[in-house]
Amino acid sequence: MKNRYIKTVKNNPNGIQLFCFHYAGGNASIYNRWKTKIDNTISLFAVQLAGRADLYSEDLIVDLDILLDRLYKEIKPYLDKPFVFFGHSMGGFIAYALTAYIEKVSQKRPEFIIISATQPPEYYYGKKNYLLSDRELKEKLKKSGATPDEILNSKELMDIILPIYRADYKLLETNKIAKEKIETKAFIFNSEEDIKKEIIMEWRDYFAQKIEYIKFNGGHFFIHKEEEDVITEINYILNSYF
Repeated sequence: MKNRYIKTVKNNPNGIQLFCFHYAGGNASIYNRWKTKIDNTISLFAVQLAGRADLYSEDLIVDLDILLDRLYKEIKPYLDKPFVFFGHSMGGFIAYALTAYIEKVSQKRPEFIIISATQPPEYYYGKKNYLLSDRELKEKLKKSGATPDEILNSKELMDIILPIYRADYKLLETNKIAKEKIETKAFIFNSEEDIKKEIIMEWRDYFAQKIEYIKFNGGHFFIHKEEEDVITEINYILNSYF
């Protein structure tokens, strides 16, 4: 089955292709609200990882090499036109890893990548959140504000959600990414209420070109709290670049 991971949110056959990767515990639907706000010059695609939403019947993927191989096979048919990656939190981790992978196996690469609310990979590797008990993981989600109370208080929903979070944490915490400078240009979106600037700017060690830093308010989930500002910035960057 083709394109099961790539969901078309807004299609412009002649537009700049923007591929968006969701955060841990999320799914492609978080980008559906962008359809009416992203410029008409842009084709918007949301990447759906296995084991959630319409791909719930598929096994969750915790091996980064397997994930990159599958994502590349699905995204390869799109690479004959200019494309850009955007990833928030875990999505930024995946977007970087996929960009590095594409640079190695293809002559194509993103025009640039936007990494949003994502620490450099070494800050995830070696942590043990994926080993937390269900109670501990639920408490972590409650403190982060990532999950509404009505979901946290539903055993049926938590039985679905906790394995997804656990797998996503394992993906982040057990797959080591080499610190090598790739050629693709990068923009960094960040809220300093979430990640200190001096930490997130360590992404400079992963890119050959100078990275561009753009500050937002709103904490880790500024992608939602400051959605209008985020989309306005993306529209501006893409239309300025092309």
